[in-house]
Amino acid sequence: MMVLMLSIDKTILREGSPAWQRANLYRSLVDDLAIIVPDMGHKWRYLLDGYMEAAAMLKIWKGQRIVVTSQDGLTNILALILSVRFKFGLEVQIHTDIFSPYYRRESFKNWLRIFGYWLGVRRAGSVRVVSRRIKENLVAKWRVERRKIRVLPIFVDVAHYQSDVTGNFLRKEYPEFSHIVLMASRLSREKNFPLALEVFAEVRKKFPKVGLVVVGNGPEREKIKGEGIILRGWSNDLVPFYKSADIFLLTSDYEGYGLTLIEAGLCRTPIVTTNVGVVGECINAKNALIAEPHDGHKLATHINFLLQNESVRIMMRERLGRVSDWLLDKEDYLKSIKQSWALAAVGSKNI
Repeated sequence: MMVLMLSIDKTILREGSPAWQRANLYRSLVDDLAIIVPDMGHKWRYLLDGYMEAAAMLKIWKGQRIVVTSQDGLTNILALILSVRFKFGLEVQIHTDIFSPYYRRESFKNWLRIFGYWLGVRRAGSVRVVSRRIKENLVAKWRVERRKIRVLPIFVDVAHYQSDVTGNFLRKEYPEFSHIVLMASRLSREKNFPLALEVFAEVRKKFPKVGLVVVGNGPEREKIKGEGIILRGWSNDLVPFYKSADIFLLTSDYEGYGLTLIEAGLCRTPIVTTNVGVVGECINAKNALIAEPHDGHKLATHINFLLQNESVRIMMRERLGRVSDWLLDKEDYLKSIKQSWALAAVGSKNI
């Protein structure tokens, strides 16, 4: 089997990055794997450039069993254009919550992406999603057949997050804080950092010595400022941060999965989060405190409750110890990837 990945993640081409490492794992499953990352910065030119590069590879593979896996609504459009000329199986991946009203409202480009996803899932033989939330919406709203939807999040190395790391890193870094709330993500619009600042300001009224440490980079960075707030930039190893924080906070409007929630859970960091992504699965009302998106008052109330009750934080840490039971090991994960590609190879429809 030959697999062509159409991705928008530029880090997948950066040697040593997590995406690059995952791609190397995938290579072991097939006869050949090629990756194309169209330049989305050139508006619609990405279609022409992506088409030419992909067509050249598909010509080389002519006569072979081919699967194209597309990771974005816009690359789905590219895949559909290619399918007019070339015969291949198609796997569509959905890594974000395209059914969230906040996703639709964010930009016109997101509307185009939704249209691309809608077209793609009808052509695809296999649809890979990262949460049950997305799967159920595909079935209920787009009438996609359950049999071709596979819930398969990004692989997580459980052992790395459960390693024996001392939990005093942030305490040593910031001894001026009585407690530390941690956020870790790309600093982008959908993470709703203005809400996080409102929440933190409300918490500081009751706990003036609490600190907020934000780990990440992105376009919203200059907007994140205030008393008691520390911007750390990105770190390749978040384990010391998770294990030394009192609370992990996520204020996103939407998430496809919410990888940092899983990471925080594996590190047994008490979680306060909006109801997005994987919330309702391994992260749920039994091991986290949850509010609806934009409900800053409830998020602040949750944080205040945890800061006041160390026994509850201890209980949450114990319950989060079961998060690993939900996750696949590497062997089963790769097996599921291969099964999804096999389904795509036989089940795709020509246009």
